[in-house]
Amino acid sequence: MRNRLTTVLVVAALLATTWLGVALHPHEVPSAHAAIDLAALVPDRFGKWELAPEQPVVSIPALKRKVEATYQQSLERIFVGADGRRIMLSLAYGSNQLGDGMQVHRPEYCYPAQGFEVGTAGDDSVMIGKHPLPVRQLIARRADRNEPITYWITIGEKALLPGLARKMTQLRYGLRGQVPDGMLIRVSSIDDNANRAFGDQKAFIQSWLTSIGPSQLRRLSGVDS
Repeated sequence: MRNRLTTVLVVAALLATTWLGVALHPHEVPSAHAAIDLAALVPDRFGKWELAPEQPVVSIPALKRKVEATYQQSLERIFVGADGRRIMLSLAYGSNQLGDGMQVHRPEYCYPAQGFEVGTAGDDSVMIGKHPLPVRQLIARRADRNEPITYWITIGEKALLPGLARKMTQLRYGLRGQVPDGMLIRVSSIDDNANRAFGDQKAFIQSWLTSIGPSQLRRLSGVDS
């Protein structure tokens, strides 16, 4: 109980300090990047994966509408592997990641709103070269659908997971009077075998991120090639 109270107080202090940083530096130039082209971040073919010839709606329609209403840009793609298994990729970009606007659209929150039961499989990392990319793994279940999910978020050019690390990153930007942009990157598949699905997803992420240019890699993962 004491540890939980301490965490709450620390987070509250971080949020207050972040707000003060922005309020006291209203004329600073925001740190958001120039206009981003999400489609340019996702090649049609890489490794054993290629864009599926047909592109039906990836997300639940109501979920897709909420994302599009919140973020400046969003992109959804379906890829098929050499073994025929499919991976769904979703990117959502927002120009202001200083507050908690992205929080409500994390899979832990948005999937239950669409009738799913969501369980946490744990936090993991995907090796991009010698650099670990932190990811969170979930399993979303509904009567007609079992969907293992791997996701991470970016703030500026830093990849991280929700929690204290995210708050600290927001704090650093806030103290400089800067407003960072960022993304939520989600990879998922319809599969009753969660271990197989998570293995496919990690392989997909590695193949994707090692196929793109240095600046694109930095935007998506914080990794310098």
